[in-house]
Amino acid sequence: MLSYYEYILYLMEHKQEYYLKSLQTENSAMLRTALVYSLQRFRLLIGEENIPAVLMQTLEQNEGCDTSMIQDAIVAAENVRAFAQAKYSNFRVGSALLCSDSSIVVGTNVESSSYGLTICAERSALTSVLSAGKTGIDVVVVCTDTDVPSSPCGACRQLLFDYAPESLVIMRNLNGDEQIVFTKHLLPFGFSDNQLMK
Repeated sequence: MLSYYEYILYLMEHKQEYYLKSLQTENSAMLRTALVYSLQRFRLLIGEENIPAVLMQTLEQNEGCDTSMIQDAIVAAENVRAFAQAKYSNFRVGSALLCSDSSIVVGTNVESSSYGLTICAERSALTSVLSAGKTGIDVVVVCTDTDVPSSPCGACRQLLFDYAPESLVIMRNLNGDEQIVFTKHLLPFGFSDNQLMK
């Protein structure tokens, strides 16, 4: 299994075309902003010398890009975490989804005495987005109070794969440590509606 550092190196070496295509095509402005934000964070982690020249050039061209909405989503996830209903596990999670229309929708984990009925923060936020008739989820923020940022569970990964397959997932702890991955990399062989019998 790749470490996060190795994952970023792999992305930079083998998936730079995907980054360039995502930055240059007619994706939402919010997704382009999220991609720039992730490159800025990757540069801090692995060093400028490990980012391909063509991506560094793209990053420099977008250096003035306003990433404040990403920061707003991070703060929203941190704040909503306080309202998590986690009296059984005491594992509080906050999530914020940043949509293409610049709206931020939050959710927390809600536990039940019948454990199987518990809903995770990511699914809580996702169902709120879908219930409001919104589409175009570009960024998913997950915030936990752990030593290492926690990733979404398998059920959340599947639903994110269904409804936000192109999004960036920012996993963050309260110390400000981050791991940023694409949804499709969280669930590389995800089941999709393409596989359903027609």
